[in-house]
Amino acid sequence: MQADFIYKDHVDLFTEVDNGQTLEEISAIVIGREIKKICAGNQNLLNRLKQILQSHIDQKVESLFIRNMVAENQGNVEKSVQLIQNIQSSLE
Repeated sequence: MQADFIYKDHVDLFTEVDNGQTLEEISAIVIGREIKKICAGNQNLLNRLKQILQSHIDQKVESLFIRNMVAENQGNVEKSVQLIQNIQSSLE
């Protein structure tokens, strides 16, 4: 995500107790927050998105979505799962 957008509209993520999160991890939280705004008023859609994300979290390396994330970003499964968990946690 765009760093300027994050710093401007989600500065609270930087003022909370420093937990060593990277900008990439914070970006995942911001994505979840923005998705939640889009889904405002449609709890069924929000619940469905949470279920989809949880399914990929549970599948880990078996998830095609996570494998694509790993391949695209030259990352690892654990990191990709953490990013999805960050998105999901901000949907709450």
